[in-house]
Amino acid sequence: MFGVFSLLTIGAVAGPVAIAVISAWVNAEDELGVTKTSEASRLVAAYRQRLPRHRLFLSIIPPEDGTECGYEVDDVFPDGFGRLVEAVRSQRFTEYAGYYALDRWRNKNRDEEWIAAITTSIDEQMSDFEAGFLRRCIEATLFSDICMKQVAAYGDSGKIPRFDHTRPISPFSGTGIEDQIVCTYVDGVAVRNGISLSDWNFEKKR
Repeated sequence: MFGVFSLLTIGAVAGPVAIAVISAWVNAEDELGVTKTSEASRLVAAYRQRLPRHRLFLSIIPPEDGTECGYEVDDVFPDGFGRLVEAVRSQRFTEYAGYYALDRWRNKNRDEEWIAAITTSIDEQMSDFEAGFLRRCIEATLFSDICMKQVAAYGDSGKIPRFDHTRPISPFSGTGIEDQIVCTYVDGVAVRNGISLSDWNFEKKR
């Protein structure tokens, strides 16, 4: 198989793209312990590391401020953002700060789920060689933008559903029941403020 010297020689003659091609082929042949899933994971990681500043491989989802649980915003979290700013400045807990933290946790779980779904899709549609080539192209060639677009296409929520509420439930981690956990907290806020409980039931959406 090719050694480092051979790859450097090829790179000097044909450029970084050739290195990406040969390296991908060598690794597909030699790294018997590397599965397609791990190569796909490496590709997704390389893509995310090279995104321009302020761009994400995720959807930006603003907090729904309790409306997802059947409450009116002005009832359960009046001036929610103002309460969050107050909590930051005073370093004290506020009801909205608690909701905001839980909402971020919920979306972090969903983001991880979505990234896993994208990685699985790449794994199913690309060979080790293809995924390895794109990763090296992103990491070390002048054509990285073109290769980035090939990966970005998998983030199209039309191809891969953004949320999947049919995941197996894990009570220990809260996976699959994020909405129920958040809304139970919102119920507590409602009761503390004399607001009638809503009749949310996410089981109906399954």
